[in-house]
Amino acid sequence: MADLYTRQAASLSLLPLDSNDPEANATKAVKAHFVTPRDPVIETANGARLPAVPLVEAEKLNRFKDQAEHRPSRDEHSAIERNTADLAQLQDTDDGASLDAQATGQSIKAEAPLRTAIPPSKTHPLFPQLPLYGPPTMLRNLQSFGFQVSSSILSLAFLGTIVLGSLFTSIPLLFEHLYLRLTFRDPGKRRPFYEEEKRRQRIRKDATRAWERNQRWRQNRPSDGHQHREEDCSGEEYEPMEGGKDPLVCNVGYYARRVGLDVEEFDVQTEDGFIIALWHVYNPKNYTAVSSAHRTQDGPVVFSQDCPTDSSATLCQQYPVGKQKYPVLLIHGLLQSAGAYCTNDDDSLAFYLAKSGYDVWLGNNRCGFDPKHQMLSYNDPRMWNWNIRQMGVMDLSALISRVLSETGFSKLGLVCHSQGTTETFVALAKEQRPDLGNKISVFCALAPAVYAGPLIGKMYFKFMRIISPGMFRLMFGIHAFIPFMMLMHRWLPGTIYGALGYRVFSFLFNWTDARWERDLRDRMFQFAPVYVSAESMRWWLGRECFASQKCILATREEGKREEAEDEEDEAGMEEYFDNGKAHQSEERREGSEGREWRGRNAWYDKQVPPFALWVAGNDELVDGRRLLRRFERGREPCVRVVHQKIIDEYEHLDVIWAMDMIEKVGQEVKEVLWKTAPLEARESVLLSPYSVVIHKLTATVAEKETDQQDMAESKKSIAKEQVTTVLGSGEIPIHEREYTADEEVLAALGYKPEFKRDFSLWTSFCVSFAVLGLLPSFASTLYFGMGYAGTPGMTWGWLIAMIFIQCVAMSMAELCSAMPTSGGLYYAAAVLAPPGWGITGWSNWLVQITAAPSVDYGMAAMILAAASITDPAFVPQNYQVFLLTVFIMLIQSCVSSMPTRWIANFNSVESTFNIIALFIVIITIPAATNRADQGLPRFKASSEVWGNFYKGTSFPNGLALLMSFVAVIWTMSGYDAPFHLSEECSNANIASPWAIVFTSGFGGLFGWFLQLVVAYTVVDIDGALESELGQPYAAYLLQILPQKATLAILALTIMCSFSMGQGCMVAASRVTFAYSRDECFGPLSNITKQVNRHTRTPVNAVWFNSLIGIAMAVLIFGGELAAGALFSIGAVAAFVAFTIPIFIRVFLVGDRFRPGPWSLGRASRPIGAMACAFVLLMVPILMLPSVTGRDLDAAGMNWTCLVYGGPMILILVWWLVSARKWFKGPKVNIEHQILGQPDNGIQGVISEDSSIGASTNGDNGLEVDKVGEIA
Repeated sequence: MADLYTRQAASLSLLPLDSNDPEANATKAVKAHFVTPRDPVIETANGARLPAVPLVEAEKLNRFKDQAEHRPSRDEHSAIERNTADLAQLQDTDDGASLDAQATGQSIKAEAPLRTAIPPSKTHPLFPQLPLYGPPTMLRNLQSFGFQVSSSILSLAFLGTIVLGSLFTSIPLLFEHLYLRLTFRDPGKRRPFYEEEKRRQRIRKDATRAWERNQRWRQNRPSDGHQHREEDCSGEEYEPMEGGKDPLVCNVGYYARRVGLDVEEFDVQTEDGFIIALWHVYNPKNYTAVSSAHRTQDGPVVFSQDCPTDSSATLCQQYPVGKQKYPVLLIHGLLQSAGAYCTNDDDSLAFYLAKSGYDVWLGNNRCGFDPKHQMLSYNDPRMWNWNIRQMGVMDLSALISRVLSETGFSKLGLVCHSQGTTETFVALAKEQRPDLGNKISVFCALAPAVYAGPLIGKMYFKFMRIISPGMFRLMFGIHAFIPFMMLMHRWLPGTIYGALGYRVFSFLFNWTDARWERDLRDRMFQFAPVYVSAESMRWWLGRECFASQKCILATREEGKREEAEDEEDEAGMEEYFDNGKAHQSEERREGSEGREWRGRNAWYDKQVPPFALWVAGNDELVDGRRLLRRFERGREPCVRVVHQKIIDEYEHLDVIWAMDMIEKVGQEVKEVLWKTAPLEARESVLLSPYSVVIHKLTATVAEKETDQQDMAESKKSIAKEQVTTVLGSGEIPIHEREYTADEEVLAALGYKPEFKRDFSLWTSFCVSFAVLGLLPSFASTLYFGMGYAGTPGMTWGWLIAMIFIQCVAMSMAELCSAMPTSGGLYYAAAVLAPPGWGITGWSNWLVQITAAPSVDYGMAAMILAAASITDPAFVPQNYQVFLLTVFIMLIQSCVSSMPTRWIANFNSVESTFNIIALFIVIITIPAATNRADQGLPRFKASSEVWGNFYKGTSFPNGLALLMSFVAVIWTMSGYDAPFHLSEECSNANIASPWAIVFTSGFGGLFGWFLQLVVAYTVVDIDGALESELGQPYAAYLLQILPQKATLAILALTIMCSFSMGQGCMVAASRVTFAYSRDECFGPLSNITKQVNRHTRTPVNAVWFNSLIGIAMAVLIFGGELAAGALFSIGAVAAFVAFTIPIFIRVFLVGDRFRPGPWSLGRASRPIGAMACAFVLLMVPILMLPSVTGRDLDAAGMNWTCLVYGGPMILILVWWLVSARKWFKGPKVNIEHQILGQPDNGIQGVISEDSSIGASTNGDNGLEVDKVGEIA
């Protein structure tokens, strides 16, 4: 038996046994000490401890020892055997899993290779056995080194993947941030605590400057000491001892000294020999730090005797008489240190509790920043052979024991976050260390980590869950988990490490810093990560434990069974209320078993302390609500929940780092700690936390009330700003509810918000770019661009025209920023001009209602041309073109009737496709052209492209070049769409103007590229214009490309045409709605101004425009010239509508114009003048026929003057006869009042007395809807 004992002791010793080596003999294993029935540790000959070993091996050591010493087996042996049998039985019942080592190929023997010295993949479902690592031998050291090498490479690759993923997912945020900066906006304004962050930033800067001044004074002060520094804080209760710019250091004491506190560090030894750090936070003005000798480790035994009395406790002697405080221990979360509680200056939970009258202790888990053990070294695998159970059973016990020993109290308050709550919940379980509950007055759990949240299903976590234990060891090793993170922590500057740390952890855990103080974010990550064992991370993320079972103390099967019981109970309650019949489960609970039936699988016994829980409602990492349900439904009959709270907007880390954490969490924690403290403890503490901070709370409340009053006085409603509006001077809107900034702008313009603002700059740009439709627009207008002046009209013409078109776009954008309404240019002209300038609105409306029919006509022509290419015998007929055009318009009308978000998403996809298709065409044509096969150069000579005019008109080349501008003007007439969508766009007075400018700029640039490609590759202009296909674009493609390539490009163009027509339909419906809202269409307006209550879009206006478009499509039966008028009227009407409000703003209003946040500044009037001059020149030129003299006949006539002039003349007659008597312009449809007359409320219906309406609107002459109703 002595030999068996010797061999067993040798397998569990620190070093291989050698009779000639005193150190090896001193570290020989002599017996197993059971901390709990399932947690044995090894005691060595010199009284030291080695970490946990498998139960069977510990039992063998003690049994062989007893037999060698001829003693009977002790009771603990039989207990171990029973526990081992129970464990085996539990494992055998877990889906038939068995611990048969031979079946799994694994071994727990010390001499086994490390590859197989790991727990089998099917072990205890919650706490699998830890592997056994014997004393180091040459072979074991080589194997250990091999694991270190493999894990260094593979874990670094894994970390690199995570870092790259975090960086890639940050790219959209970076572009969004740059965009906001480029548009002269502060990205931080969207943060919920923006103003408070700015206030704290100012306070911190002032404190930094004051500290630096004091430091300079101290360095230069006179020796006599008669001069006093300006800022003397010696009278303050908490005098800062550090200050200045934050150096971003991993030092809790430094940040404590910045707020007038300090920290002393104690070394605590656990029962398995680990040395962990315990930090004590104190006020140096009323506490004397203990000596460094006393702060060293005090041995592995915990709770060895009753706690000393108050008079004998060490720290009682360090406090002045009557100043002793009740102890509170704070435990941190996963991959963090307790410094996480100390990062927010006075708003840190640790410092807040310390200044509230508590004796605050910060406990760290094993290894932390500096791994230490009584005997083991860093490279020994046994140093890292632990998981969450050892952290709870041993670390937490050692920390509580040391705090109680130092303070003299019998209990303490325990505050834990995340993983800290896990180890506490585990340690308090009745099969772990339930007696620990007798030492805790209350357990405050912040973001309790008991049940897994949805984040556990993420790809990277799922990968770690599906790999085998052996592969997990191969990737992450048997030592520290990805130690390279700690190297980065030491090597990288604080700012870079803080930013990178946030991005990585945000990517991993879906955290955001929205509620944190961003200036302190880099500081927060100086205390993470810390060293943790790969074994511990395997417990969290491996295939056996938390990630698989989704709970820390119950198996997946138990969880499913509880959910089924809950569903059964709910069904029983429904049956009870419906039929009055008690359900079987209800009868069972009301029977003799009573409450015990619910708690038959309870985790805790009567020793458990009271619980207080703060759950983050937006936490995806853990499911706190499910834990609350467990307590609420009586599954833990012994647990008393003294406080519970769900903070819906909080994420996992917000419970310790949010700016409002003190109000939402800290104050409640302080109250719960005091109310649950033992009576004798409260009586022994002369000064309670409430009396300590009562004057501070009063001051804080007063300060906050003052701040709120100041903010209320300084915050100016946008409605009161100088925004150009139909409201008269001194009139402001009255809000029935709190408006957003965009809604306030619209209300200030006289309109009630009715749309959902689901459009952004990007989606507005997408609709606008879709309306622009470069590819289909080019295809539809190639006849004009190429037919009047040839290739010079495409190159010089487009380039020159775009310069002036950009001037029009920028002037329009400035108007949009000042007046972001759906009425757009019509509203701007009505506000800026004298009463009666209705021509702008009607001209703009003609543009909108002709846009979709003209685009759809071109699309139908291309579809039928493609059919002709595939079947030359097919000749399209006018009725076929008409029917196909109508069918396309009906589909687009259905899409345009959808909800705003759907339309925005649809156009976002379509615009992305448009851009891609445009690039494909621009690249494909020069790359695939077959000009060389025709004996021609690959590209035409530049001199020919830029200088050889095509004689397509009877006019001189210069005038022909100007006539070719019709293609550019019609193509570029869609960039006003963001103006009409501005009531559905967020941040409209910035985003909508930029969308206009971007559309015009990018559209002009890429449109010119397309013109150049075609100009350099066209073979025969006459052949393209006079082709029997009836579509010059299709004929041109057939000249230079094979038939299949031609059909492919036509298909892309057709798809882009649909997107363009649909975008035109959306923009036109918003214009019609805006005009209907102002009663422009008379009685018909009551129908077309309605917003559908389901989709929140103007569906009636969509179908009204669609019917008009179908009627206009009848022009198709008049031939190509009649149908071509749809294009020319769009070009002329668009630029007339665009320029009239610009002309009024530049030449009539001048400096009286009140710009919005997007402004051209001093360049506004010169740019506007250039735009007006360009349009004034082009309107008559666009109406010129292509031939003159005797050659001019009905077939060659430009009917634009008639098609545009005719409706405008009719509108003018209608105006003179009728409309001028009742239409005054935009109508105010929002309740408003005149400043200085608070009792005068004005609301909106139609007024019969227009003179009264005009008088209430100042000098604008614009009537309101209803007048005289008192608010």
